[in-house]
Amino acid sequence: MTKTLTTALKQKDLPILIQRDGFVCLYCSDPLGRDYIFDHLDDNRFHNDIENLALAHQSCNIKKASNYDLKIIAQEKIKQNEEMPVKFIEDRTATENLPSEIEINKTLYNFTKKYIYERVNTDGSIPYADALNETVYLCQEKFGHGSEQTIRRYINQLTCGVAEFQIIKDDKDQKQIVKRKLNWKDTRQTYKQFLKCLLDIEDATNEEGKNWINKRGDSFEGDLQFIAVRFVRYYCPLLFTFKLKQAPTQTPVAIYRLLEEYSKLFGKSQTTKKEICDDKFATLHKHTYGK
Repeated sequence: MTKTLTTALKQKDLPILIQRDGFVCLYCSDPLGRDYIFDHLDDNRFHNDIENLALAHQSCNIKKASNYDLKIIAQEKIKQNEEMPVKFIEDRTATENLPSEIEINKTLYNFTKKYIYERVNTDGSIPYADALNETVYLCQEKFGHGSEQTIRRYINQLTCGVAEFQIIKDDKDQKQIVKRKLNWKDTRQTYKQFLKCLLDIEDATNEEGKNWINKRGDSFEGDLQFIAVRFVRYYCPLLFTFKLKQAPTQTPVAIYRLLEEYSKLFGKSQTTKKEICDDKFATLHKHTYGK
């Protein structure tokens, strides 16, 4: 007896059940749509043998709980299934060519995230109801998976307090998904590093970019490469050593994307400011302050 009716098993069982019973509801005999479920004939959700499964409308499944006639239909179906030819009772363990539960969830989550990201960036916002219904439809069409409950859970994750998106209400009191506005707390670390770079100007040594700084009376004139070196030096260990993220975003923040693009310039050990001042990093310097 299989204790859990996973998505992978449902995918394997569906064609078997359709071949055996047709794509109709066991209880009302009407054609099934997207609202079909795998009904446990004996009402034991841990009894997932193929003989104990049938396809049904969710509404009919709910009615069965208090409808004696529907319970009789279910019991008779169990007996009928047990007498079925062996050809219908296929080996349900042969799922090596089917995607795992984890793979399916990852695929659906990434698709939901990408769809919302593209809609919000194109239109500025997307109604919550549209995001839910459209993503469910597209996932079903593209992957054959993606219940409303599952997609709703993904959207809730993508709009939680630390995520890139948030849910607001418009002037008609309708829920809209929009890009989260950055809070000062989200950006203060970047400004903190910028201020540190400025404070570093007066104490800089020749080995760490002093050639980019000229003192003119009480003020300083400097090349932005001086600041770029210090930004790169600060974020290198965060990305390559500690694997830390600066903020929750659809794609890595600009400085991380640059560091990954130029990762071949960095050795296995931590690169010093003196080394980052080298001409071989010049293009990275330019791209850093250009971003």
